[in-house]
Amino acid sequence: MSELARRATVFFFPLYEMWRTRWNALFNPDNPRRVPENAFGHTRILLNHRARAVTTPNNDTLYSSAWLDLSPGPLVLAVPDVGDRYYSLAFMDAWTNNFAYVGRRTTGTRVGRYFIVGPRWQGQPPDGHGLIRAPTEMVWLLGRTVVDGPQDIDAAAAVMQRYVLAPSSDNRSASRLALPDAPVPADPDDAARFFDAIRRALAGNVAPSRDQAELDALAPLQGLWQGAPPPSDDPRWAELRAGYAAARQALRTGPSMGGGAPRNGWSVPPAALGNFGTAYGLRAVVALTGLAAL
Repeated sequence: MSELARRATVFFFPLYEMWRTRWNALFNPDNPRRVPENAFGHTRILLNHRARAVTTPNNDTLYSSAWLDLSPGPLVLAVPDVGDRYYSLAFMDAWTNNFAYVGRRTTGTRVGRYFIVGPRWQGQPPDGHGLIRAPTEMVWLLGRTVVDGPQDIDAAAAVMQRYVLAPSSDNRSASRLALPDAPVPADPDDAARFFDAIRRALAGNVAPSRDQAELDALAPLQGLWQGAPPPSDDPRWAELRAGYAAARQALRTGPSMGGGAPRNGWSVPPAALGNFGTAYGLRAVVALTGLAAL
């Protein structure tokens, strides 16, 4: 049972980190910069090595962040003509996979409108809108807008203010599913609260079909994240906590996301970074050490 708990922790850890990060961004009363869901928050300073909001921050971009809940229905994203300025808006599902991008390298720099829908939505986007289909109801939209030195911050910030999210006309066509307004923050060192957070996060954010084999292997423990977990005085918790602790320790001390030996002096990330497939170990390490890596 201890080994299964270790394996389950590695598998679910990215979902937990997304859930925890979302709670901190939207609901944590100790966060003075929290913002509503389905709305952008922007930074107006260039980050340096002391920054902690982003694990490995750029020093030449301003950041924009929005946590989306697509369970009530679609959202519309509008972006301006940014001229020759580089920008990237990356969409991550609840399992930390990048599933879409809007920006200079993918959609260009002209005015654009995009119709963002969840996995249950059916239909066609309005005329003139690109369709972005999310595999989960919870989405993290993380933007980067390039800055050509401190003197360019105001101009870059003016561009960011023109990234707009708004509900579509049929935004309430679906019942609200997934995301409680005030989820309880999980204690990263408490196995029971970890799996409680997973139970909450799985509503509307089911694992993709390619993960079925792993879920089948973990089925003896599925009561931890489906149905009723063992009571707190159940002797099985000793093994469950041991497996959970072993997984957390392995993630802290294991290989970095840099991947392999340096090439010509550069640390080159693995090919699966950002779209992990079944590389569950890599996905968990990246969630811990570089959440939202592209």
